Amino acid sequence: IKQNISSIKVNYSSYVLDINDGHIVAGAQSAKADFLLTYNLKHYQAVKLKDDFHIYVFTPALFLQYLRSQEV
Repeated sequence: IKQNISSIKVNYSSYVLDINDGHIVAGAQSAKADFLLTYNLKHYQAVKLKDDFHIYVFTPALFLQYLRSQEV
């Protein structure tokens, strides 16, 4: 389903502090991503993203630590 940028901003505004970042969440959710990597953790509502979409928000460094912790 195609949406215009205004509706994306409105639909995903509760997941971001800056409404102009809504398209990032929309893309991650649409792609069924498990992770969103960013240096700006404070811009995203990480708990809400995890609860609603099962998307974990990490910095690149934290993501590497997570991957290392998953090695057997």
